[in-house]
Amino acid sequence: MEHRKTKRFSSYAKIILLEQNKLGYLRDLNHVGCQIDFLEPPALQVNDEIAVRIIPNEEFGLPLMDLTLVVKWMKQESELFFSIGAALSQIPDKHRNTFEKLLAAFTD
Repeated sequence: MEHRKTKRFSSYAKIILLEQNKLGYLRDLNHVGCQIDFLEPPALQVNDEIAVRIIPNEEFGLPLMDLTLVVKWMKQESELFFSIGAALSQIPDKHRNTFEKLLAAFTD
């Protein structure tokens, strides 16, 4: 059983790993980090800093948002998905309001 200090909420948005132009899915999100699922393992290592673009689901009515994350773990979650856990490194001020709204949508 996994024990977290901070509760994470499940939902998803599409996410693009910008350097590799690789599509993934944002599965968990909280104020300190997130989980991203990919169909194929990305060329990443633990502690890599990555730039991502989040594409919220249309029903959220939110704009695209760019974030900087730090990879904390990586593993093959199932035959279908390769997952990474990442800590939030930087949320640009111009995206902070969008981030808070997306986080609120994940909790509903």
